[in-house]
Amino acid sequence: MARTSQKLIKNGNVQIYDKNKPPLPAGSYTVTYSQEITGAVPFSSTVREQHFQIDGPRFSINELDIKSKQPSGTGIYWNVTPNITFRNPKLPWLRQLKTPYENTPWMALLVLREDEWNTEEGKPESTEVGTFLKREDILVPSIQGNYDPGEICKYVQLPLGKARTLLPESDEMEFLSQARLASDPSDQLAKEQEVSLILSKRLPPYVDQSYEKGQRFICYLVSVEGQEAHLTSTTEDDKQIGLIVLNYWSFISQPEPGESFRELMQHLLDGVNEQPQDAWLKYPEELINQLPVEARPRLQDGYVPLCYHTWSGEETMTWYRGPLIPNKDHIKRPEKPNYTSYEGMIYDPEVGLFDNSWSVAWQLGRSIALANESFPALLAHWRKLWGQYFDQVSVYGLSPVPSPELDLLQGLTRESGWGSNVHQALVYNSDVKVQTVKREAWRKKQRIKRGDPIERIRRVMEDLDPDNEDIAAQINLANTNDVDKARRWLEQLANLDSLLLPYFVSDERMLPMNAIRFFHVDQQWIEFLLDGAASLGVQNEFDVFINRWIRGSVSNHGRPKFGMLLRSPLVSRWPGLQVEGSIGSTRHLKVTGVQLQEQIAAYFFDDVPDCIQIIEPHTVLTYGMNTDGTIMLRNISEQQFGEPTGPSISIMNYVDNIGVIKIRELQQDLNTMVQPQPHDPWRPAHFVLQMINGADLGEFKFN
Repeated sequence: MARTSQKLIKNGNVQIYDKNKPPLPAGSYTVTYSQEITGAVPFSSTVREQHFQIDGPRFSINELDIKSKQPSGTGIYWNVTPNITFRNPKLPWLRQLKTPYENTPWMALLVLREDEWNTEEGKPESTEVGTFLKREDILVPSIQGNYDPGEICKYVQLPLGKARTLLPESDEMEFLSQARLASDPSDQLAKEQEVSLILSKRLPPYVDQSYEKGQRFICYLVSVEGQEAHLTSTTEDDKQIGLIVLNYWSFISQPEPGESFRELMQHLLDGVNEQPQDAWLKYPEELINQLPVEARPRLQDGYVPLCYHTWSGEETMTWYRGPLIPNKDHIKRPEKPNYTSYEGMIYDPEVGLFDNSWSVAWQLGRSIALANESFPALLAHWRKLWGQYFDQVSVYGLSPVPSPELDLLQGLTRESGWGSNVHQALVYNSDVKVQTVKREAWRKKQRIKRGDPIERIRRVMEDLDPDNEDIAAQINLANTNDVDKARRWLEQLANLDSLLLPYFVSDERMLPMNAIRFFHVDQQWIEFLLDGAASLGVQNEFDVFINRWIRGSVSNHGRPKFGMLLRSPLVSRWPGLQVEGSIGSTRHLKVTGVQLQEQIAAYFFDDVPDCIQIIEPHTVLTYGMNTDGTIMLRNISEQQFGEPTGPSISIMNYVDNIGVIKIRELQQDLNTMVQPQPHDPWRPAHFVLQMINGADLGEFKFN
């Protein structure tokens, strides 16, 4: 559920066309040519002919040429129009059909329900092309031109009357196809989106609850070539027609298990609109007003009263709230070392109650760290490196640390003169007298100069401020793999990925069923959580001092600042639920989702958004209607092409009892409703645009 980065195609880089016909359709061609010379001696050659063939798919389509087939698998598909997308944008128009199909694709989608096919599992029959085209017991296509009679083809047969009902008519076929092309051929990203599309004219009928396992449908991509006369005939409906199957797939449409995405989202929207003060993570306002006046400010701030057993055995009450709070908290944590969880306890002497929120955070961080198999050892290694480094800083300050070899050489020659004496001895001659020097305990002298190591470390602790970025930048501790692992683990902990639901919502009344709650993130709570995790192995004041530097090196970039909790069947039934947050119209926030229980999920934002959208997941572009039986009208003007115009229209009046869409009537009425511009008349591409099944969404805005 985490947000992923995507490469976006700029508006206008991909253009939609009614069709994408090749310069010459597939077939046999003859070029006739002759040569004629005019002048004093005229000459004319004999007429010659050159025959050539443009080939293309005819009796089957390679699976690699298909980009997607929808719907597929098992799901709720009663509102999805079956369609197939090709990687070759010219494929549906590679062959030229006869009147009245001359301006249409040479293929169409036939959708049959499980009780409408007459073969085992609906699989098409296989035979040789030559054998199939010679059959006289069924209506077969009239194929012209060259073909291999031994090629294997698949076919399906059904009554001609049913085929004419389920297949689009000649004036409907062009409204069920589309090509998408890159406006700039050099734009590689847009070039990858070039496709062609064929839609069916049949929707899978609504499946009721009596079909527990759903209903199975098969989509056949059939060739219309050679069947033009049969499909326009009105006198042979009782005969069987054989249609060549280019490709096929099946899917299972399940009954709606409950409320639709739109209905569930409407419940959330209604709840927020009816009681906007309850949209924040705290007790409901009605419950708060029933409790004593003295407790109401705390309850409004998201606290809950809990029983507290002290270590000395007494029982009392304490206030607690987790890291998710209903309003921004401006309380600044005390600037002091936190040795134990008691450092985070707050006592109110006026009422004699504790606030253990930060104390719980500290202890929770420590417990999670102890439960991790590798983090304690990684932290000990990290602390050891810092200890060694500060020991060097106490001797040399922030200046670069010299190498041990250079330090020894300089010490020997500078302090004792021993090195100079050795040099003179090596070059001894009668004229040079070697001076005797007093041997000194050089190492002891160096230790005396350093002073008390405890005092040196203490001075470093007093002089260096971990919050000073300039000093922190000068101290360049070399990273190791273990240090990186420890740092990443602490950053993940700060993102609240490891916490269970009770630490977020300590009372179920704060998050009832079918509810959404928004919150800010208490940064002080997270700081105590990290303090507790870093407390492992602390033995003295110097370890506490090092912990401040360890904590300071943990990045807070991308740390959650705002979020929402969702408790709804939306979480379990739509596992790919998309949540987006934005500030203004241009800045999109980083969103991280964590599923806490089957129907409960938390979504965190790296900043406070102006708007949050919960979007029905769509892995690919789908066509059909919304779950309420409507389609959203879309703008077809050049400036706002494809943007919803607002009103929705019901198309159930255009669908018969077996799911067949009355394409002719629907596109005529849409033509009137969309109101195309005079310079851009209504076209088939505009109709397919209206049939895009936009994802339902719920939108929440904050002032």
